[in-house]
Amino acid sequence: MPFSWTRASAYDLVTIETPNGAIAGLRADGDESAYKLDAPQLFREFAALSGQDGKAYQGFAVEYGLLGLSAKPSGARTESLDAWALEATDLWRIVTAWDLIRGTGDPYEDAEEDLLGPNAKGPTSDRRRRLAEIVQAGINGAIARQIHRHLSNVPPTVNVLVPHLQLMPGATDFAIMATPTTPIDLIWHQAVQAIKGWATDYSLCRCGNWIPHPPGKRGPRQKTCSDRCRALFDQQAEAEARRMARSRVRTAAIVAATGLRQSRVKSIISEERERRRRIIRPTPRKRR
Repeated sequence: MPFSWTRASAYDLVTIETPNGAIAGLRADGDESAYKLDAPQLFREFAALSGQDGKAYQGFAVEYGLLGLSAKPSGARTESLDAWALEATDLWRIVTAWDLIRGTGDPYEDAEEDLLGPNAKGPTSDRRRRLAEIVQAGINGAIARQIHRHLSNVPPTVNVLVPHLQLMPGATDFAIMATPTTPIDLIWHQAVQAIKGWATDYSLCRCGNWIPHPPGKRGPRQKTCSDRCRALFDQQAEAEARRMARSRVRTAAIVAATGLRQSRVKSIISEERERRRRIIRPTPRKRR
């Protein structure tokens, strides 16, 4: 999912004074800079924070920035840890229930009992139905919070997802994209896409553009966004491979550093050895 956000140089655990008393929070410290967030499994990383202390939330903020839970997320410098915990706990319940329904993931031994309580001993069909209800109720609650948060803006907005046109790499027409406006919107959008099974995954090209990976597509993942980028980065990779070969770096290390195929790296090493041999032992000229 193409997404850009901002993060500060540091985040502090602070006490926030509110009309209802003091609460714990996270505050951005230092200048903020924009970056492209490229984390297809961000929703699972965030769900894993459920039940953790403030240090875990602080570490997540340092990596990705604040969630955008304020009524004015673009200018927010402080967010409540209680709000973070609510989102993380709800997401953990949904992700865990979904993994239990599919029989995948790595839920802990008593996860189903913790989610269903006394109903965890019923027939399999009943347990799956109750787990599905947990997933649906959690998503509905998250959407309601998102809408309430955006309606609190001045002026009010309901741009949980912002549609826009984007010319896809190598394409001759535009695709309609929908970009979340805050990290918490992105996290929930990823979770819903994963559950629905129709998500188009994205990775970041080295030039800064996004590379779409449609679901169900077989074969290796595309590493560059266009033929032009592929040619440019192949040239750079081969130049780096030749430099490393001249320094007599091992084949495996060159492959790992450049991403070139092993056969191509071996060919480059052979070419560099031959070039070095010609320099050391020049071919004698024939006398006339």
